[in-house]
Amino acid sequence: MDNKLLHKRKRYQHVVFFNLIFWGLSFLVLSFVFSNYAVPTSIDYLYSLIFISTLIPAVSINLYWLFPSFLVKKRYLLFGLLWAIDVGLFSNLNLLFFDSFTHYLFSDYYFVSAYSIGKTCLVFVGFIILSTLLKMADDWFYWQSYKYKLLQQEKHKIQQDLSALRSQINPHFLFNSLNTIYALSQDNASQTQQAILQLSNVLRYVIYEPLNVLIDWNKEYSVIKDYIDFQRNKYKANSISIDVNQDREDYKIYPMLLLPLLENAFKHGLNDDTADNFLNIKIELKKGQLQVQISNNYKHNKVSKASKGIGLQILKKQLETLYPHRHQININHQEPLFQVDLFCELN
Repeated sequence: MDNKLLHKRKRYQHVVFFNLIFWGLSFLVLSFVFSNYAVPTSIDYLYSLIFISTLIPAVSINLYWLFPSFLVKKRYLLFGLLWAIDVGLFSNLNLLFFDSFTHYLFSDYYFVSAYSIGKTCLVFVGFIILSTLLKMADDWFYWQSYKYKLLQQEKHKIQQDLSALRSQINPHFLFNSLNTIYALSQDNASQTQQAILQLSNVLRYVIYEPLNVLIDWNKEYSVIKDYIDFQRNKYKANSISIDVNQDREDYKIYPMLLLPLLENAFKHGLNDDTADNFLNIKIELKKGQLQVQISNNYKHNKVSKASKGIGLQILKKQLETLYPHRHQININHQEPLFQVDLFCELN
C-alpha cells in the first residue's frame, strides 16, 4: 500500500479513536453530573445522550472546520463570528430538544432543560475549549510519534543503503589495491612488504569503520596519507601534491568520502609511461565547510567504459545518503584534465 494512503488511513483511525474516547468519557461525566453526583439512573443516561447529541456537532464543526480553516490561518475575525454562531445555534437547539423534540420521542418521560440559555452556552463554550486543547495536545503527540517513526525508517533505509555501498566499495577498493601490489612486486620486491603494511592499515579502515558514524577528520586524513604513500610506491616518479588548510582541529566527517576520489585519480589518471603525470589534491576545512579539489592528467582511451567511474558513482550515492541537500560535486573530464570539486556542509 502507498505510504500516503497508509498514513491517511492511520490518521483517520486515530481521529475516530480520539472521538470515541472523548465522547465516551464526556457521556459518563455528564451522566454523573445530571444525577446530582449520585449513581446515574437510566433517565440520567438518556438525558446525557440527548444533551450530548447537540454537543457533538458543535464541537466537531469547531475542531474540523473552524479551527483549521480560520484560526490556524489567522483569520481571527471570521473565526470569532462563526464560532459565536456555532455556540449560539447549537445551544438553542439543545433547548429545543428538551422543550419539544424529546417530549415527542419519549412521551412517557418529562424532560426539562437543566440550564438556561446562558448556562447552556457556557457548557458549550467549555466543551469546545476543552476539546480544542485536548485535540491540540493529541495532534502534537501524534505528529511527534509520526516524525519519530519516519526518522527511524529513514535511519533504517540509510543503514541499508550504506551496507549496500560498503559491499560495493570493499571489493572495488581491494581489487584496485591488489593490482598496485602486483605491479610493485614485479619491479621492487623489497618494498612490497611495506606496501602491504600500508594497505592493511587502509583496508582495516575501509572494512571496519562504520560509514554512518561521524569520525574525527584527523583520522580520515591519516588514512588518506597512508593511501597516498601506498600509491607512491608505484608512482613515486610522478608529481603528487597534497595541500590541506583547516581553521580548527575538531571537525567531524563521515568516513570514505575522499578515498573513492583518490582511488579514481590514481587508477584512471597516473600512468607509468607518461613523464608529465600529475595529481594535485587541495583540501580546505573552514567555517564548517569541506571543499576538495582533485585534479590529474586524463586520457579518454586509457580505460574501458565499462570499468570507469564506479568509485565516483558510489561516492555520489554516499553523499546523497549522508549529506542530503548539503553537498555538491562537479566533475570536469576534458582531456587532458580530469578534475573533481566536492563541497559539503559538515555542520
